[in-house]
Amino acid sequence: MRTTLLLANLCLSTSSLFVVIILAVPSSSALQFVCQKKSGNYACTVSNYQPSLEGTFVFNHVPNGAQSIAFKNLISPPIVGRSLFGNIPSSISTVALHESSSVRTLIVPNATSIRELIIAEPTLSRLLFLPNGTLSKLYILRSSLATIPLTLKNLPKLAVLKLSQSPIEQIAFESFCSLSKLTSLNLKNNLIASLTFQASSPTSQCYASLERVSLSSNKLKHVNMTVFAAMRALEIIDLEYNQIEVVVGRLTNPKITTVILSNNNLFTINMCEWNTMPLINSFSLAVNSLSHIPQCLGRMRRVKFLNFNHNKLTRITIDSFVMLTELRSLHFTSNAIHTIDPASGVNRLPSSLRDVFLTNNPLKRESVANVFPPAVRIIN
Repeated sequence: MRTTLLLANLCLSTSSLFVVIILAVPSSSALQFVCQKKSGNYACTVSNYQPSLEGTFVFNHVPNGAQSIAFKNLISPPIVGRSLFGNIPSSISTVALHESSSVRTLIVPNATSIRELIIAEPTLSRLLFLPNGTLSKLYILRSSLATIPLTLKNLPKLAVLKLSQSPIEQIAFESFCSLSKLTSLNLKNNLIASLTFQASSPTSQCYASLERVSLSSNKLKHVNMTVFAAMRALEIIDLEYNQIEVVVGRLTNPKITTVILSNNNLFTINMCEWNTMPLINSFSLAVNSLSHIPQCLGRMRRVKFLNFNHNKLTRITIDSFVMLTELRSLHFTSNAIHTIDPASGVNRLPSSLRDVFLTNNPLKRESVANVFPPAVRIIN
């Protein structure tokens, strides 16, 4: 039988109040329950909780108005479901689960008030969602999931999804097609090497709200940009820190503002098949192996920022940039540039250009003096 060792309210300041319960059992970890009040709301943490032994005792001490509760080192059977979620007070909108070595399967029921679920369970290999109309934010920060949970389709209100540090190797984008409220899809720091999209329903019904896709720090080597075609609200594509050598396909997303391809292994990229995207303002291609400025870059007329730092460029032709009427900043630091060809004929660089960064290139300052207008600041 567990023995109560401490039950106390500790007032630390006018804005901070702790409620601490510590229970102990011989030869086992002590149950700890701590609630801290900040900005008028309580955030509670429960460590070493064993549902089969403690039952609902802990939840009877959750302060009125508490909004979040975190379970650390949950001691339970491999399958966790209604025995945990069914007892959480209705005032709780955020639930977190951390470092529970016994948890293998998590089943999230439909009768819950939870709007935000945070999971960092390295042993979790199966995640099931019953039809749930409240959950809007899901963060899987660490797991053993090898595939995207098929039951995500049961979360019609899901707006933010982050899944990281999991052994996922392939993403089939149709897995998220039914999530009409999804605005942010963050798949950073996994083992993703393949992206596919095979829609079984009209693409017009997919991704109605998705604005950002993050796939940085994965294992991608080949990317076909057509996998993003159904995401008509998409504004940002982040593919940084992969191993991308080849980019093919047509990028057609009309609301794209930013494409991040830095820290990859690109030797060339051809944008001639891409649509002319009227809102795009930023390309980052830093830390690749580009030896030439991408073809048809001039079709993206509203680009303001271009980053080619740490590539293998040896020659720049100003004509590549004269059609970028809103260009403000060009970055060429740490390349091998020895020649800059001035604009030909009547072509002129846009008057919006303010800065050109040429540090750490084999260029003499006088060799660029007549290439750029006097108003442009040259950092060399």
